[in-house]
Amino acid sequence: MSFNFDSTLLMISLPFLTLVDSLELPAITICPKVPDAFNSTGLLADIQVSLPGIDDVTAIDLVKFWIGGNGLENMDELSYFNRTYMSHLNALYRTWSNGYSTEEFFNIMQAKYGYSCNELFRECQLAGKTLNCCSDLFQRQVVMRRGICFQTRRFVNQTEADDIGRLVLSIKAPPSITNPNYNYSQPQIIVYITDNFEHVVDFPRFYLYPHEWNRMRFTARYIELIENKDVCTQKIFGKDAECVIRKWLLSNVVYPFNCTLSYLTNVGHLPPTTGVCKPEIIADNYYNNIQLVWNSADVDEECIPGCHRWDYQTALQQSQTLVPFSDYTFNLEASFNDLQYEYVREVYTTSVPGFMSQIGGQFGFFLGLSIITLLQMILYGVHFLLSAVADRAKQVYLLSTSIIGSDGNSKKDGEGRSVAQDGVAIIALEPLDGSIPGSIEVNGERIEVQAKNCRSRIPHVVNVFQTE
Repeated sequence: MSFNFDSTLLMISLPFLTLVDSLELPAITICPKVPDAFNSTGLLADIQVSLPGIDDVTAIDLVKFWIGGNGLENMDELSYFNRTYMSHLNALYRTWSNGYSTEEFFNIMQAKYGYSCNELFRECQLAGKTLNCCSDLFQRQVVMRRGICFQTRRFVNQTEADDIGRLVLSIKAPPSITNPNYNYSQPQIIVYITDNFEHVVDFPRFYLYPHEWNRMRFTARYIELIENKDVCTQKIFGKDAECVIRKWLLSNVVYPFNCTLSYLTNVGHLPPTTGVCKPEIIADNYYNNIQLVWNSADVDEECIPGCHRWDYQTALQQSQTLVPFSDYTFNLEASFNDLQYEYVREVYTTSVPGFMSQIGGQFGFFLGLSIITLLQMILYGVHFLLSAVADRAKQVYLLSTSIIGSDGNSKKDGEGRSVAQDGVAIIALEPLDGSIPGSIEVNGERIEVQAKNCRSRIPHVVNVFQTE
């Protein structure tokens, strides 16, 4: 149980377990460790057609140049090629790909010589029932820096608990055209477990080794939070995997080179670029921009997850087999321990009126005060301050006197003294003693006045009238 306090309300997260009849498996993505799983015979023959007489070593280096130049990792030797040899490989690549754009050539080679789903899986079982791996369970998926992989489809559900309902995968070792150390086959298989079936980020990942038992157990948690800035958003469901991929692409490729990668052209909200990067651009900067995952370019974007999302925890147990597998190399068994998930929901524990009522109750209990009493104290304080200011203003002397006649002419009384007409106003401030003289002198003539409200504490108006 956790608590959060914002400016007005108290929020609480309440977890509880929910038991269900079936539970959808997370997105399980299977990738070769090295993204060079191509039919070596067909691919090298294709190179020989375009470049007759090329030797096998140079042809393999050309394949490394092409794979690494498209932004796929584990082509480490590119960092050790000198500039002259890189220029030579670039010239060979242009001849080999003549007539195609970078993106078109990449897709054509993948379609013609890349590994297929049937070449990856030998057998798939779910809850003891054998299924077609490619039509029932898996579909093609692109992963950043890994290239072409295969991912479980939506709505693949576990209907029985633990081992009875587990998913069992028997996986072959795909080819590895650039890796002679393992007899040109993949040394490892990488597995990604995510909540997103559309985009797969490069972490977290699990490694499967040849001829080992691999047992994965999942625990699921469904999170439902109240939308809060920089915490979660209602605009998306789940984690924003596309944002993570976009940040990597912007930081490592788009901002430095003003272009994108051939297999990530479907990433949205990218700035305008010159198109897909030429392989020589990426190959020349391969170590810093591809192999190191992140470079120092600053991307001003925060990847805020959705307020409603699934969160999966994965535990992997591995053990060596006594006898090597026959007809396949890698094994993976995955399931939930139980057909239940933890439901975490964030709710408001009080409203604004309720919050004020609680404050009033605390005041009443500890201080014997109510909200009304508190307001009265505030009003009394305001009244006291205004009274003090008014008393201070009472000490101001007479500042100015103005006489305005209704027709601009003064009158004479019986003794020849000038007086103002009835109703003419004198605007004045009263003196310290609060009195106004019975007559005042203006321009050498004395005028009779009578003050009204002479005890006023603010600048006031006195009436001037003719005495009979």
